[in-house]
Amino acid sequence: MKVKEIMHEHIEWVYEDQGIVETCKFLRDKKLRRAFVVNREQLPVGVISASDVAGKVIAEEKDPKDYKVSDIMTSTIMTVSPETGVPEAAIDLDKQHVPSAAVIENGKLVGVLTRERCIDACLSIIEKVTEED
Repeated sequence: MKVKEIMHEHIEWVYEDQGIVETCKFLRDKKLRRAFVVNREQLPVGVISASDVAGKVIAEEKDPKDYKVSDIMTSTIMTVSPETGVPEAAIDLDKQHVPSAAVIENGKLVGVLTRERCIDACLSIIEKVTEED
């Protein structure tokens, strides 16, 4: 089973030059904990989470209006190809201690792979194997 078979194709992202207040409203309205960050060419450049805002702005008593996403986002993101095998991707998610990975094809963000989708897919594979026995 490949990542392309289980990835979320509906992707919510924010732009790196977006303000923090606008981004927080977006995360709240979409009920998201995190979103991938893209540049204006829609190439992935990072990820931002509610924890980033809380830890890097609010806890430091800084004014959120003074910051853009690029100021506080995490620039390192895990990426996988749509052709990557699900077990391999699941192991990488676990090793890197991240809840999701950007699915990249030709430099573009084409999907999101979550730990939950990997677990469901792996359980499905196990069920099929045990049914065959």
